[in-house]
Amino acid sequence: MEQKVNPSAETVDIRKVKCLGSGGLGETWLAERHLTSGAVRRVTIKQAAGNHGKIRLILAAGLARLESHPNLRSIEELVLVDGKLTLVLEYVQGWNLFEFWHRAANNYPGRQFPAGVVTAILMQVCDGLSHLHRNGLFMCDLKLDNVLIDQSGRVKLIDYADGAFFQALRDGEKQDTPQEFLEQYAENIGPEPGIYVGTPRFMSPEHLSAEGPTALSDIYNVSYLLHKLLTGRSVIGRMHQLSTFAQVARGPTSIQLQLIKHQHEQLGAVFERCTQRNPRDRFASAHELRCALVASAQPDMRTLEHLARSMQPDVRASEADE
Repeated sequence: MEQKVNPSAETVDIRKVKCLGSGGLGETWLAERHLTSGAVRRVTIKQAAGNHGKIRLILAAGLARLESHPNLRSIEELVLVDGKLTLVLEYVQGWNLFEFWHRAANNYPGRQFPAGVVTAILMQVCDGLSHLHRNGLFMCDLKLDNVLIDQSGRVKLIDYADGAFFQALRDGEKQDTPQEFLEQYAENIGPEPGIYVGTPRFMSPEHLSAEGPTALSDIYNVSYLLHKLLTGRSVIGRMHQLSTFAQVARGPTSIQLQLIKHQHEQLGAVFERCTQRNPRDRFASAHELRCALVASAQPDMRTLEHLARSMQPDVRASEADE
């Protein structure tokens, strides 16, 4: 049963349906929200495990104030379900980008998406990033797992709260968050939060520095998605964390650059600019990157929609990890 932290008059209770995954910060569930009207609506819920997870949920709930955007999964409210602190999120029936690529790329040689499908996906990623950046936020952990594609081919960014956590810690911006929560969060992740907020093999070089990530780090991270979708290969594979940090610091190899340029010269040039070590040498905004992607290869929304509609939806895929 649900006890409301942020009251929602239309809700009777929230009932768990299926566990979608679990990790060090807690569990993610498919759930049903039962309304006073008798209607039942599917939602995704995240439940915290331990103080660190609870702090992250509380900070994420602060982003419910954001104006809704078609390329961001909505954060609804923070409640108690079965006595546990629970973040209620929009339910998206579809797949994360890794799962979508893993299934749909079987239709293409080398598991390489056509350039038009790649830009149809990434222009929507850029639209979601632009909305975050306009609101003074950034993703901080943009990767295949944090991009969802629904059955119509629409892209939605998820788990976009980490940038707000890092920004609040670094700049001292409260953003309606009690200072004690920020201090406790900082104690949990150490004195250099930029190193720990995010996924190591999807970080930008500055993510490892004292300055930490910014909105321009999201531009860098789009390159990881671009390379995977276009070449079928990851820029950085799974390896020991120290080796991962070393490769992040070095940036893409000349072989990787040659590979993507061989696949598509114009998109290879976009990749090269995204991965410039100096953030000021990258695209100045997500909108500028979007324009470059569209100019390089006409987005093929029709094929993307066909791929999405032809795949059997998997409720687990929305929260699966690469």
